[in-house]
Amino acid sequence: MLDTMKKAVTIAEHYGIVLAIEAEPANVISTPETARRVMDVIGSPNLKMILDGANLFAHEAAFKEDVHSTLLRAMEAYG
Repeated sequence: MLDTMKKAVTIAEHYGIVLAIEAEPANVISTPETARRVMDVIGSPNLKMILDGANLFAHEAAFKEDVHSTLLRAMEAYG
């Protein structure tokens, strides 16, 4: 995934495009921390993250009392 992402970001940089990926429990990038590591490894201002709070919770683990801490964790990870 990282090799493909690096190639895509190189093309995006050439054309002035910003790419965005989103952490989602069922994806390879499943947590804000994983997303942050991908951003750090790629190291390009042309790679951003989408923050959709609903996609930070696995269906069976979505509890109201976790919303604030989960969103805060994601915002801190993404900067």
